Amino acid sequence: MQEIQFIAPAALHDEMLRLRNEKQMDFLESLTGMDWGVTDEKDAPEKLRGLGVVYHLESTVTGERIALKTATTNRDLPEIPSVSDIWKIADFYEREVFDYYGITFIGHPDMRRLYLRNDWIGYPMRKDNNPGKDNPLCMTNEETFDTTQEIELNPDGTIKNKETKLFGEEEYVVNIGPQHPATHGVMRFRVSL
Repeated sequence: MQEIQFIAPAALHDEMLRLRNEKQMDFLESLTGMDWGVTDEKDAPEKLRGLGVVYHLESTVTGERIALKTATTNRDLPEIPSVSDIWKIADFYEREVFDYYGITFIGHPDMRRLYLRNDWIGYPMRKDNNPGKDNPLCMTNEETFDTTQEIELNPDGTIKNKETKLFGEEEYVVNIGPQHPATHGVMRFRVSL
């Protein structure tokens, strides 16, 4: 089995762009969130600590495959650069990782939950999650948000939030759902005509 290469978050986007252009890695097979959980430097090397992501790439031209990982030890504000501008499918993969692990992808155009309710507290796939305490059974309808957040990195290293309105006043919005039997759970879709 091939060893997974570690890339520091600061170098991730440039390396992924290089792999796409020079190595013809044109297919992002998967992007999976991880919680390695170890934060003490004595317990594990840097590349096996904290919250992170494992990427599986393939070149449809050469057939070569590669696996890469990145991680941040900051559990309070985990941030990793987005690759959604390189591979469009990363848009949904990164939203799923944000939803379940709380990792924010800098440069992602739509950083909001994908599966869980907007009022969900915490991140269910983290090792420090406490589902009984944080999220009692909710029997009310969740609030509908008509905006999306894009998180950008400024040249000086600060973060800027950009809000975009999803539906305008002139649009007719239709609810589809709240359930479809082929999904992993109850989902609600809103579309504009």
